[in-house]
Amino acid sequence: MKKETKSFCPQERLITKYTEYVGSFAVRESDWRRRIWTIEEQMCFLKDCPRRRPVILRFCLLGVKMYDAEGEALLMAHALRRIHYTTFRPDDSQFAFVSRNPHCPQLFCHLFVGGQPSEAQVLNLLLCRAFQLQYLARHPEHRGPTLSAPRKSPGVGREPLDPEVVSPSVNALISFRRVPLSVGEEPGAPISADLPPSVSRSASLGTASCYPTLVRKKAIRSKVLRSGAYRSPGSHMQLTAELETCREQEDPPKWILPELSEKMERLQDGVWFCEGMNWEAAMYLLQRDRLGAYFLHTDPVSLGRWTLFTKTQCGVIPYSVCQGQEGSYHLEHLQEEFGSLAALVGHHSGSDSSLLYPLAPGRINPCYEPQEPSAEQSSQVSHGYPQGPCAQNCPPTPQETPQTEVGT
Repeated sequence: MKKETKSFCPQERLITKYTEYVGSFAVRESDWRRRIWTIEEQMCFLKDCPRRRPVILRFCLLGVKMYDAEGEALLMAHALRRIHYTTFRPDDSQFAFVSRNPHCPQLFCHLFVGGQPSEAQVLNLLLCRAFQLQYLARHPEHRGPTLSAPRKSPGVGREPLDPEVVSPSVNALISFRRVPLSVGEEPGAPISADLPPSVSRSASLGTASCYPTLVRKKAIRSKVLRSGAYRSPGSHMQLTAELETCREQEDPPKWILPELSEKMERLQDGVWFCEGMNWEAAMYLLQRDRLGAYFLHTDPVSLGRWTLFTKTQCGVIPYSVCQGQEGSYHLEHLQEEFGSLAALVGHHSGSDSSLLYPLAPGRINPCYEPQEPSAEQSSQVSHGYPQGPCAQNCPPTPQETPQTEVGT
């Protein structure tokens, strides 16, 4: 396989992947369980198809585009809101996604094959993560606290250092405070290296008898005092109160939608742990996904424990994942141990799984639009996204090209 390249557009990051295009086939079943079974059977049937064409896939939060091997001719383009489903088969290094054409409800499955299973898995994880980020952009109320932007500290003054680490002379110089007198010390006596334990920093703020021993006579003769380097305890307390008032009146930070990563570890963490979503939103999406869909939830109390939630015919079933002393991972009440979470998930995604229903790599797009918006709805839609606070920064939707049948 050729090496990967990166390209960027003004609004969204593009992730470029090289793969081979096998073909496309129509998906006509109306029942989703029957539809997924048909897709997997057709993928298995085409695993040895000799007709393959080297292509370039470019992913972003707008959708997916397919170019020829030189990256010059655009062969297909699919907006993310028209992509319904994505999956991959690790045994045959196959990746496929299901989408529809504009103004047409007919679904087509587009099949690709990679040089090794990890390449097909990355392609599938890219679409799965794009589904999640699109959902977060449309539903800001379902965002979790983990990806909130950090608050910026006000750029006024400098906080004093720890008096137990830095000598009081240096501390007073940096914090612009006067060093308090020790108990029984004369005004003209030199300052000791350490403050007595009985004198606290809060007590020093209220001490009126402070001797300016850190300032040279030359600095006093010059007009350095006008710069405010020497403030009285009362003015310092007033400044602190003003800073607290500014913090209270500061606007809440804006939530920035994270970029789509191309690294396997980042994609796995984002998709498996539903990064950026709260627990209620992750469970809501799982209940509306296909059978075998899953997500991991970190135990906030116990270290080295997770909960694997998976959808089955009996509903959502939780499994406890534990980490042993040697760093191995295993499901509670099961003896199979694995060197990583990825190995555990991969094992239970196959036919040797001990779960009630094997884990499935496929995901359904929660923001899929089965039909084009009507004329009345089109006036409220801008670039394929509904108007509102969650869609103000959404980029335009790529145009789509006609689909091709298998072997063309």
